Amino acid sequence: MDRVVLAHPGRRVAVVCHGGVNNAVAAEVIGLGSSLFFEPAYVSVSRAVASRTGARQLLSLNETWHAGGTVGAAPGAGTGAATGAGPSVTDSA
Repeated sequence: MDRVVLAHPGRRVAVVCHGGVNNAVAAEVIGLGSSLFFEPAYVSVSRAVASRTGARQLLSLNETWHAGGTVGAAPGAGTGAATGAGPSVTDSA
């Protein structure tokens, strides 16, 4: 995430990645280290705000509203909430 923020100061950036990467980034932002703490659903979106100073905030996690309620859970998912389209990073500083 740091490289994305530094490469795009003041810009809104979409990062598309696997659910595991999305999970790891979200865990880092909320202070869980490298924990994989949720089951991403297919095509989910998570959003974070990031500053060049290092400040991070998770705005949303595992959204699937854009899929119109047609998204199934990833294999083994407990809730069917959403999966790894990836975090959107905005530099707020």
